[in-house]
Amino acid sequence: MKNIAIIVLFFCSLPPGKTRTDTFPAPPAYFSAIIVKDLNRSIDWYKKTFGLAVLNKKEFPAMGIKQSNLRRGEMWIELLEIETAAAPENVVPGYTDKTKLVGIFKAGFFVNEFDQWVQHLSPPASSIVTDELPGKKCLSSKTPTATGLRFLKNKVRLSFC
Repeated sequence: MKNIAIIVLFFCSLPPGKTRTDTFPAPPAYFSAIIVKDLNRSIDWYKKTFGLAVLNKKEFPAMGIKQSNLRRGEMWIELLEIETAAAPENVVPGYTDKTKLVGIFKAGFFVNEFDQWVQHLSPPASSIVTDELPGKKCLSSKTPTATGLRFLKNKVRLSFC
């Protein structure tokens, strides 16, 4: 009973509408780690598309892992090719490109140069549509390993899905 009283007292002492995490700033994103089917092909794509530089590239044969870290400014990406990684199309019955898996759905970056991205990626015209939620023009594209990308005009949200 004494423990319950202490817990109730603790929660009552918090300011209304506040949580303990409100007392310190949210951490900025640092890096993303992406499992890919083909490390070399993905490295080339990220270098060409985003101008990332390869910081290192390592192989761990005993673990069946190839790994590389890439960076440009504050954008850091770790790419991993893992022998035991399961491709959804091989393990999910009835899998199609419309199937969504539980887990991280998208990650994004904000940039302002929508027209430059469209020119840089040279997408088919059909991939430039109006996003229903924000009502803005957007560009949908994919990485070589079929990770979805979405660019929104003005503020661009690059979404990996």
